[in-house]
Amino acid sequence: MDHAEPNRGIDGGSARAQLERILASRAFAHAGRHSRLLRFTVEQAIEGQADRLKEYLLGTQVFGRDDSFDPRLDPVVRVEVHRLRARLGNYYQNEGRDDLLLIEFPKGGYAPLFRRRPASRRALDRAREWVVTRRGVWTLALGGLVVVAAAAGYWISASRRAAPPSPFLDVGLAV
Repeated sequence: MDHAEPNRGIDGGSARAQLERILASRAFAHAGRHSRLLRFTVEQAIEGQADRLKEYLLGTQVFGRDDSFDPRLDPVVRVEVHRLRARLGNYYQNEGRDDLLLIEFPKGGYAPLFRRRPASRRALDRAREWVVTRRGVWTLALGGLVVVAAAAGYWISASRRAAPPSPFLDVGLAV
Protein backbone atom coordinates (compact mmCIF):
# COMPACT_ATOMS: atom_id res chain seq x y z
CA MET A 1 0.00 0.00 0.00
CA ASP A 2 1.13 3.44 -0.81
CA HIS A 3 1.03 5.52 2.35
CA ALA A 4 2.86 8.50 0.89
CA GLU A 5 1.35 11.58 2.45
CA PRO A 6 -1.77 9.97 3.94
CA ASN A 7 -4.59 12.26 5.05
CA ARG A 8 -3.26 15.05 2.82
CA GLY A 9 -6.04 16.89 1.04
CA ILE A 10 -8.79 14.85 2.68
CA ASP A 11 -11.24 16.96 4.63
CA GLY A 12 -13.22 15.86 7.67
CA GLY A 13 -16.48 15.86 5.74
CA SER A 14 -15.17 13.36 3.20
CA ALA A 15 -13.74 11.16 5.95
CA ARG A 16 -17.04 11.25 7.88
CA ALA A 17 -19.02 10.43 4.73
CA GLN A 18 -16.75 7.42 4.11
CA LEU A 19 -17.10 6.36 7.74
CA GLU A 20 -20.91 6.43 7.46
CA ARG A 21 -20.78 4.50 4.16
CA ILE A 22 -18.69 1.79 5.81
CA LEU A 23 -20.85 1.62 8.94
CA ALA A 24 -24.01 1.28 6.81
CA SER A 25 -22.54 -1.63 4.84
CA ARG A 26 -23.42 -5.31 5.24
CA ALA A 27 -19.85 -5.97 6.40
CA PHE A 28 -20.45 -3.79 9.46
CA ALA A 29 -24.18 -4.42 9.98
CA HIS A 30 -23.68 -6.63 13.04
CA ALA A 31 -20.21 -5.53 14.08
CA GLY A 32 -20.90 -3.40 17.13
CA ARG A 33 -17.39 -3.50 18.60
CA HIS A 34 -15.70 -2.82 15.29
CA SER A 35 -18.18 -0.07 14.44
CA ARG A 36 -17.54 1.66 17.78
CA LEU A 37 -13.78 1.30 17.35
CA LEU A 38 -13.86 2.62 13.79
CA ARG A 39 -16.12 5.57 14.65
CA PHE A 40 -14.06 6.55 17.71
CA THR A 41 -10.70 6.39 15.95
CA VAL A 42 -11.90 8.19 12.82
CA GLU A 43 -13.53 10.98 14.85
CA GLN A 44 -10.37 11.39 16.93
CA ALA A 45 -8.23 11.56 13.78
CA ILE A 46 -10.55 14.11 12.15
CA GLU A 47 -10.39 16.25 15.28
CA GLY A 48 -6.58 16.19 15.17
CA GLN A 49 -6.26 13.82 18.13
CA ALA A 50 -4.76 10.83 16.29
CA ASP A 51 -1.63 10.98 18.46
CA ARG A 52 -3.81 10.17 21.52
CA LEU A 53 -4.95 6.83 20.07
CA LYS A 54 -3.12 4.41 22.32
CA GLU A 55 -4.13 1.03 23.70
CA TYR A 56 -5.09 2.36 27.10
CA LEU A 57 -7.41 5.04 25.71
CA LEU A 58 -9.10 2.59 23.33
CA GLY A 59 -9.43 -0.04 26.05
CA THR A 60 -11.17 2.35 28.43
CA GLN A 61 -13.16 4.49 25.96
CA VAL A 62 -14.20 1.92 23.36
CA PHE A 63 -14.10 -1.44 25.09
CA GLY A 64 -15.34 -0.36 28.52
CA ARG A 65 -12.34 -1.44 30.54
CA ASP A 66 -11.91 0.30 33.91
CA ASP A 67 -9.03 2.53 35.00
CA SER A 68 -6.98 -0.49 36.04
CA PHE A 69 -6.83 -1.70 32.42
CA ASP A 70 -3.33 -2.89 31.54
CA PRO A 71 -2.83 -3.44 27.78
CA ARG A 72 0.14 -5.71 28.46
CA LEU A 73 -2.14 -8.17 30.26
CA ASP A 74 -5.34 -7.70 28.25
CA PRO A 75 -4.81 -7.83 24.45
CA VAL A 76 -8.38 -6.76 23.59
CA VAL A 77 -7.29 -3.65 21.68
CA ARG A 78 -4.62 -5.42 19.62
CA VAL A 79 -6.96 -8.30 18.80
CA GLU A 80 -9.90 -6.09 17.85
CA VAL A 81 -7.82 -3.71 15.72
CA HIS A 82 -6.41 -6.75 13.91
CA ARG A 83 -9.98 -7.98 13.27
CA LEU A 84 -11.05 -4.49 12.22
CA ARG A 85 -8.27 -4.42 9.61
CA ALA A 86 -9.53 -7.73 8.24
CA ARG A 87 -13.16 -6.53 8.19
CA LEU A 88 -12.16 -3.32 6.40
CA GLY A 89 -10.16 -5.37 3.88
CA ASN A 90 -13.24 -7.48 3.23
CA TYR A 91 -15.37 -4.36 2.86
CA TYR A 92 -12.98 -2.78 0.33
CA GLN A 93 -12.76 -6.01 -1.68
CA ASN A 94 -16.54 -6.30 -1.94
CA GLU A 95 -19.04 -3.53 -1.20
CA GLY A 96 -16.42 -0.79 -1.11
CA ARG A 97 -14.45 -1.81 -4.18
CA ASP A 98 -15.46 1.41 -5.96
CA ASP A 99 -14.99 3.73 -2.97
CA LEU A 100 -12.62 6.54 -3.76
CA LEU A 101 -11.58 7.17 -0.15
CA LEU A 102 -9.90 4.46 1.91
CA ILE A 103 -9.70 4.27 5.70
CA GLU A 104 -6.82 2.05 6.76
CA PHE A 105 -5.07 1.07 9.96
CA PRO A 106 -1.36 0.46 9.36
CA LYS A 107 0.17 -2.29 11.44
CA GLY A 108 1.77 -1.12 14.64
CA GLY A 109 -0.62 1.78 15.19
CA TYR A 110 -4.17 2.65 16.13
CA ALA A 111 -4.63 5.89 14.20
CA PRO A 112 -6.52 5.54 10.92
CA LEU A 113 -5.05 6.82 7.68
CA PHE A 114 -7.23 8.34 5.02
CA ARG A 115 -6.13 8.17 1.42
CA ARG A 116 -7.62 8.27 -2.00
CA ARG A 117 -7.63 5.10 -4.04
CA PRO A 118 -5.06 5.55 -6.81
CA ALA A 119 -6.71 6.35 -10.14
CA SER A 120 -4.63 3.68 -11.88
CA ARG A 121 -6.00 1.06 -9.49
CA ARG A 122 -9.58 2.19 -10.11
CA ALA A 123 -8.98 2.06 -13.86
CA LEU A 124 -7.44 -1.41 -13.56
CA ASP A 125 -10.39 -2.65 -11.48
CA ARG A 126 -12.90 -1.26 -13.97
CA ALA A 127 -10.98 -2.71 -16.93
CA ARG A 128 -10.88 -6.10 -15.20
CA GLU A 129 -14.64 -5.95 -14.61
CA TRP A 130 -15.21 -5.01 -18.26
CA VAL A 131 -13.10 -7.92 -19.50
CA VAL A 132 -14.85 -10.33 -17.17
CA THR A 133 -18.24 -9.00 -18.21
CA ARG A 134 -17.35 -9.03 -21.90
CA ARG A 135 -15.84 -12.51 -21.62
CA GLY A 136 -19.00 -13.65 -19.87
CA VAL A 137 -21.17 -12.25 -22.67
CA TRP A 138 -19.07 -13.98 -25.32
CA THR A 139 -19.13 -17.24 -23.41
CA LEU A 140 -22.91 -17.09 -23.13
CA ALA A 141 -23.25 -16.20 -26.82
CA LEU A 142 -20.99 -19.06 -27.88
CA GLY A 143 -22.87 -21.44 -25.60
CA GLY A 144 -26.14 -20.29 -27.15
CA LEU A 145 -24.81 -20.91 -30.65
CA VAL A 146 -23.71 -24.42 -29.68
CA VAL A 147 -27.18 -25.18 -28.32
CA VAL A 148 -28.88 -23.80 -31.45
CA ALA A 149 -26.52 -25.76 -33.73
CA ALA A 150 -27.10 -28.96 -31.77
CA ALA A 151 -30.87 -28.47 -31.88
CA ALA A 152 -30.77 -27.78 -35.63
CA GLY A 153 -28.64 -30.87 -36.23
CA TYR A 154 -31.02 -33.03 -34.21
CA TRP A 155 -34.04 -31.61 -36.04
CA ILE A 156 -32.50 -32.26 -39.46
CA SER A 157 -31.48 -35.78 -38.46
CA ALA A 158 -34.89 -36.57 -37.01
CA SER A 159 -36.74 -35.20 -40.05
CA ARG A 160 -34.70 -37.38 -42.42
CA ARG A 161 -35.45 -40.53 -40.43
CA ALA A 162 -39.17 -39.83 -40.19
CA ALA A 163 -39.72 -38.81 -43.84
CA PRO A 164 -42.01 -41.15 -45.78
CA PRO A 165 -40.38 -42.97 -48.68
CA SER A 166 -40.66 -41.26 -52.01
CA PRO A 167 -42.98 -43.05 -54.45
CA PHE A 168 -40.58 -42.34 -57.30
CA LEU A 169 -37.75 -44.38 -55.81
CA ASP A 170 -39.49 -47.76 -56.04
CA VAL A 171 -41.14 -47.34 -59.40
CA GLY A 172 -38.87 -48.98 -61.85
CA LEU A 173 -39.74 -47.01 -64.91
CA ALA A 174 -38.46 -48.67 -68.00
CA VAL A 175 -37.43 -46.55 -70.78
